Amino acid sequence: MNILEKFNEKADKEKLSPEAITGNNTTENLAEIVANKMETVSEHIAMLTHKLLAKFFNLTLNQIGVLSYLRRIPSSISMGELSKAMKIKMSNLTFITDSLVKEGLIKRYREEEDRRVVRLNLTPKGKQIINHFWNWRMNLWQSIVSEFDKELIDKMIEILDKIIKVLKRRLEETQ
Repeated sequence: MNILEKFNEKADKEKLSPEAITGNNTTENLAEIVANKMETVSEHIAMLTHKLLAKFFNLTLNQIGVLSYLRRIPSSISMGELSKAMKIKMSNLTFITDSLVKEGLIKRYREEEDRRVVRLNLTPKGKQIINHFWNWRMNLWQSIVSEFDKELIDKMIEILDKIIKVLKRRLEETQ
């Protein structure tokens, strides 16, 4: 049994449906349904992304994460700054960046002023790969969204915006 089959078996066993709740739609029961559905969506996206990354790009999720972060910054970033921003241990980040340097996707160099500081930036090949990935990702989402009517999409966006707002507020409360 491959990982996808194991996942689907687990997901089928843990599925909750409104019918499974005997008419008692308490906030607790509804929260459990929403949490399970959100988790299932997240897991399916991660599995699909991981599978396609390995097949078409020969990259891991962590490598794509580093390339994506570097794509968003104007020039370069230090290893320390990237480690903090991505919440990745420096030893793990070194392992990830070693493979990206070896593949010619990022450049690693020392600062002139302080040789202890190691900086990273994308190479042209790295920019091409990450841009290709983001185009692929957008096409994936367009194909998913195309299966829904506009009214439902607008409602999903509205709900997701509200979820994001609540999550941001909760995150701020924990700081």
